[in-house]
Amino acid sequence: MNISIHNKFKEDLVKKEFEISEMNQKLESLSLTCSEQLEEINKLNDKIISKKKEQNLKEEVLNNEITTLKYREVEIASNSEKATLKINEAITVLKNLDEKKNNLEKQLANVQKDREDITFDSDYRKIFFDDLNKKINELSIKIKNFEQEKIKKTTETGNSKLDFLLKEKMIIQVF
Repeated sequence: MNISIHNKFKEDLVKKEFEISEMNQKLESLSLTCSEQLEEINKLNDKIISKKKEQNLKEEVLNNEITTLKYREVEIASNSEKATLKINEAITVLKNLDEKKNNLEKQLANVQKDREDITFDSDYRKIFFDDLNKKINELSIKIKNFEQEKIKKTTETGNSKLDFLLKEKMIIQVF
């Protein structure tokens, strides 16, 4: 019985060893499969890490571009403010120039009115002096005519007095 137990135990042991061997083979197969899967997982992890690095680089580039855009936005806003100030200054200058232009136009209108007034006064004076000269000439002619008539009358009167005196003298001489 001992032998049978021993044989049985041996048989069981051989079976168990066979089972263990099969299990070891299965475990080795599983281990190989797991190893292959681990390699694939590692490759996938490497790809993920690579993709993550690419994404990080892209994010860094995007962040740099965003930062650059923010600086540009600030610069544009600053330039816009400067441009607005310059536009406002230009508008102020234009308004001042318009005011000066309007003042100069008013002054020009006043000068033209003064010129017209002066021209009118000058024309009026010319007409007045022309009329005055006419009157002076007429009076001068009248005075000359009067003087000529006076001379003529004086001459006539003087001649008639002379004639009268001569006649009287002759009459006296005759006597």
